[in-house]
Amino acid sequence: MTALSGDFQKALVAAVLETFENLAFMEPEFSPDKEFVAEVTFCCSLAIRTPLQCSIQIAMDEDLGKLITATIWSRQKDSVDEQMCRDALAELLNTIAGRFMKAVLPADQTFQLGLPEISEGCCAAGSDCKVFDFSLNGGMFRIALVVSES
Repeated sequence: MTALSGDFQKALVAAVLETFENLAFMEPEFSPDKEFVAEVTFCCSLAIRTPLQCSIQIAMDEDLGKLITATIWSRQKDSVDEQMCRDALAELLNTIAGRFMKAVLPADQTFQLGLPEISEGCCAAGSDCKVFDFSLNGGMFRIALVVSES
């Protein structure tokens, strides 16, 4: 397995901020000192297959998921359904993962991502899970890197 080079936290935070700004026209704030207390309704996971063996997840509550989706789709929040939220979060996660991998790997290194999948449970902070909490429009969402044992 290839080790992450450089400051992976800085790269991940930058990937999240750039992705939300470019796709959702929103500006989340990295909030490592705030307690993540959102009731997770939406959780999406994406495997990073090569050269790393890990996954990346995004988790948030229904209200924030609908707000983000409504912004991306230019719709009223009350017209957003669960499938639209899942699709929008999967696209955000896919873009975040690609930006993150491009930032942490050498320029000549290729990588392979899996497809985003809806997850039943998202990880909490621990030895095999690094979490990054963000504030956005009065709510919070979490990005997690889950390291797989090889």
